Amino acid sequence: MMTFPRFELVDHPTNLNYTEKNPHPKKERHGDCGVRAISLALNIPYEEVWTEATKIKRQFRGKKSKVTANYGLGRRELWYTLIALGHGNWKFKSTPNKYFTLRNLPDICIALVPGHWTTVKSGEVYDSWDCRGKRLKQLRGYFAPK
Repeated sequence: MMTFPRFELVDHPTNLNYTEKNPHPKKERHGDCGVRAISLALNIPYEEVWTEATKIKRQFRGKKSKVTANYGLGRRELWYTLIALGHGNWKFKSTPNKYFTLRNLPDICIALVPGHWTTVKSGEVYDSWDCRGKRLKQLRGYFAPK
């Protein structure tokens, strides 16, 4: 007898499920979506990611900068944070004219939707809030393992 994998039907335009997860130690949400996304995608403690991301941001801004990873991560800052954490094999793929949907994403990635980084694993969005929205969003690109 042949068995087929079970697929859960998702009643959302993205065909992605959503699970609320916030790795922040105090469960705060304040512009640190890049740190949360890396922490969730790679299963690395939030504090470790935040420390590396803050170092990277300060390197780009100058030695006297007081900026932290709470002020968000640009694409280059996220990339260098991945490298600092030993995950330089993750590469960014730009996705012009694509939407944030299951079919446009690899099995595991850190996706960039307008103004926000989020983690996607096996058709599931992991984030501190449901960033899928009610209508389809543009997918700017994503970081995924090579």
